[in-house]
Amino acid sequence: MHLRILGSVLMTVILMPAAHALEVSESAVNTYVSMKLPKSVAGVQLLSPKVTLLEGQANFCAIARPKLFPKDIEFCSALTPQWRQETASLLGTSMSLSSLNIPGAQEKQLAAAKTLVNNTILPALEGITIYQADNFIGRRVSSVKAKHGKLDVEF
Repeated sequence: MHLRILGSVLMTVILMPAAHALEVSESAVNTYVSMKLPKSVAGVQLLSPKVTLLEGQANFCAIARPKLFPKDIEFCSALTPQWRQETASLLGTSMSLSSLNIPGAQEKQLAAAKTLVNNTILPALEGITIYQADNFIGRRVSSVKAKHGKLDVEF
Protein backbone atom coordinates (compact mmCIF):
# COMPACT_ATOMS: atom_id res chain seq x y z
CA MET A 1 0.00 0.00 0.00
CA HIS A 2 2.86 2.39 0.84
CA LEU A 3 4.33 1.78 -2.61
CA ARG A 4 1.03 2.64 -4.37
CA ILE A 5 0.74 5.87 -2.41
CA LEU A 6 4.39 6.67 -3.10
CA GLY A 7 3.88 5.95 -6.81
CA SER A 8 0.86 8.29 -6.93
CA VAL A 9 2.77 11.06 -5.18
CA LEU A 10 5.76 10.56 -7.47
CA MET A 11 3.55 10.80 -10.56
CA THR A 12 2.09 14.07 -9.28
CA VAL A 13 5.54 15.49 -8.63
CA ILE A 14 6.84 14.33 -12.02
CA LEU A 15 4.08 16.15 -13.86
CA MET A 16 4.95 19.44 -12.13
CA PRO A 17 7.13 21.71 -14.28
CA ALA A 18 9.51 23.07 -11.62
CA ALA A 19 12.03 21.15 -9.51
CA HIS A 20 10.49 19.69 -6.36
CA ALA A 21 11.39 17.44 -3.49
CA LEU A 22 9.55 14.61 -1.84
CA GLU A 23 10.20 13.22 1.62
CA VAL A 24 10.16 9.46 2.13
CA SER A 25 9.85 8.49 5.78
CA GLU A 26 12.14 6.04 7.51
CA SER A 27 9.04 3.92 8.16
CA ALA A 28 8.28 3.72 4.41
CA VAL A 29 11.92 2.78 3.72
CA ASN A 30 11.73 0.00 6.31
CA THR A 31 8.44 -1.28 4.87
CA TYR A 32 10.10 -1.48 1.45
CA VAL A 33 13.20 -3.18 2.87
CA SER A 34 11.16 -5.78 4.75
CA MET A 35 9.19 -6.58 1.57
CA LYS A 36 12.01 -6.52 -1.00
CA LEU A 37 15.19 -7.58 0.80
CA PRO A 38 16.09 -11.18 -0.03
CA LYS A 39 15.28 -13.40 2.94
CA SER A 40 18.42 -15.41 2.32
CA VAL A 41 21.80 -14.37 0.88
CA ALA A 42 24.51 -16.97 0.20
CA GLY A 43 22.83 -19.46 2.53
CA VAL A 44 22.45 -16.94 5.34
CA GLN A 45 18.98 -15.94 6.46
CA LEU A 46 18.52 -12.20 7.10
CA LEU A 47 16.05 -11.47 9.87
CA SER A 48 14.62 -8.24 11.29
CA PRO A 49 16.24 -5.82 8.81
CA LYS A 50 16.05 -2.19 9.87
CA VAL A 51 17.29 1.01 8.29
CA THR A 52 18.00 4.09 10.38
CA LEU A 53 18.38 7.30 8.38
CA LEU A 54 20.84 9.89 9.62
CA GLU A 55 22.24 13.10 8.16
CA GLY A 56 24.13 12.04 5.01
CA GLN A 57 24.17 8.32 5.78
CA ALA A 58 22.12 5.32 6.76
CA ASN A 59 22.62 2.41 9.12
CA PHE A 60 21.44 -1.03 8.10
CA CYS A 61 21.04 -3.54 10.92
CA ALA A 62 19.87 -7.13 10.78
CA ILE A 63 20.24 -10.55 12.31
CA ALA A 64 22.12 -13.11 10.24
CA ARG A 65 21.28 -16.78 10.72
CA PRO A 66 23.97 -18.85 8.96
CA LYS A 67 23.28 -22.52 8.27
CA LEU A 68 26.64 -23.62 9.62
CA PHE A 69 26.64 -21.61 12.85
CA PRO A 70 24.32 -22.55 15.71
CA LYS A 71 23.52 -18.98 16.84
CA ASP A 72 22.27 -15.75 15.30
CA ILE A 73 24.76 -12.98 14.50
CA GLU A 74 23.69 -9.36 14.95
CA PHE A 75 25.31 -6.68 12.82
CA CYS A 76 24.98 -3.06 11.71
CA SER A 77 26.62 -1.44 8.73
CA ALA A 78 26.91 2.26 7.99
CA LEU A 79 26.55 3.29 4.35
CA THR A 80 26.12 6.37 2.24
CA PRO A 81 23.15 6.26 -0.14
CA GLN A 82 23.98 7.63 -3.59
CA TRP A 83 21.50 8.13 -6.44
CA ARG A 84 22.56 7.17 -9.97
CA GLN A 85 20.15 8.94 -12.33
CA GLU A 86 21.39 7.13 -15.47
CA THR A 87 20.30 3.76 -14.08
CA ALA A 88 17.44 4.99 -11.84
CA SER A 89 19.01 3.22 -8.88
CA LEU A 90 20.02 3.94 -5.30
CA LEU A 91 23.47 2.62 -4.47
CA GLY A 92 25.11 1.80 -1.15
CA THR A 93 28.58 3.32 -0.97
CA SER A 94 31.28 3.81 1.67
CA MET A 95 30.03 0.82 3.67
CA SER A 96 31.59 -0.12 6.99
CA LEU A 97 30.57 -2.55 9.68
CA SER A 98 29.74 -0.47 12.73
CA SER A 99 28.78 -3.28 15.10
CA LEU A 100 29.04 -7.04 15.21
CA ASN A 101 27.82 -9.45 17.86
CA ILE A 102 28.77 -13.12 17.49
CA PRO A 103 27.60 -15.14 20.51
CA GLY A 104 30.52 -16.78 22.31
CA ALA A 105 33.19 -14.79 20.47
CA GLN A 106 35.94 -13.05 22.43
CA GLU A 107 36.73 -9.34 21.88
CA LYS A 108 39.83 -10.17 19.81
CA GLN A 109 37.82 -12.53 17.60
CA LEU A 110 35.12 -9.90 17.09
CA ALA A 111 37.71 -7.28 16.19
CA ALA A 112 39.37 -9.66 13.71
CA ALA A 113 36.02 -10.58 12.14
CA LYS A 114 35.03 -6.92 11.87
CA THR A 115 38.36 -6.06 10.22
CA LEU A 116 37.98 -8.97 7.79
CA VAL A 117 34.46 -7.88 6.79
CA ASN A 118 35.44 -4.20 6.47
CA ASN A 119 38.60 -4.92 4.44
CA THR A 120 37.45 -7.72 2.15
CA ILE A 121 33.69 -8.25 1.96
CA LEU A 122 32.31 -4.71 2.08
CA PRO A 123 34.73 -3.28 -0.52
CA ALA A 124 33.50 -6.01 -2.89
CA LEU A 125 29.95 -4.74 -2.33
CA GLU A 126 30.84 -1.07 -2.99
CA GLY A 127 28.19 0.53 -5.17
CA ILE A 128 25.67 -2.29 -4.70
CA THR A 129 22.15 -1.44 -5.85
CA ILE A 130 19.87 -1.20 -2.84
CA TYR A 131 16.85 0.13 -4.74
CA GLN A 132 15.96 0.04 -8.42
CA ALA A 133 13.28 2.49 -9.55
CA ASP A 134 11.09 2.30 -12.60
CA ASN A 135 12.92 4.16 -15.39
CA PHE A 136 9.98 6.50 -16.05
CA ILE A 137 10.09 7.81 -12.51
CA GLY A 138 13.68 7.09 -11.55
CA ARG A 139 15.33 8.97 -14.38
CA ARG A 140 13.48 12.10 -13.30
CA VAL A 141 14.98 11.94 -9.80
CA SER A 142 18.05 14.18 -9.64
CA SER A 143 19.26 13.20 -6.17
CA VAL A 144 18.40 11.32 -3.00
CA LYS A 145 19.77 12.62 0.30
CA ALA A 146 19.61 10.92 3.65
CA LYS A 147 18.35 13.17 6.44
CA HIS A 148 17.51 12.35 10.03
CA GLY A 149 14.51 10.00 9.82
CA LYS A 150 13.79 10.53 6.11
CA LEU A 151 15.07 10.51 2.56
CA ASP A 152 14.79 13.70 0.51
CA VAL A 153 14.06 12.78 -3.10
CA GLU A 154 14.70 15.72 -5.44
CA PHE A 155 13.23 16.04 -8.93
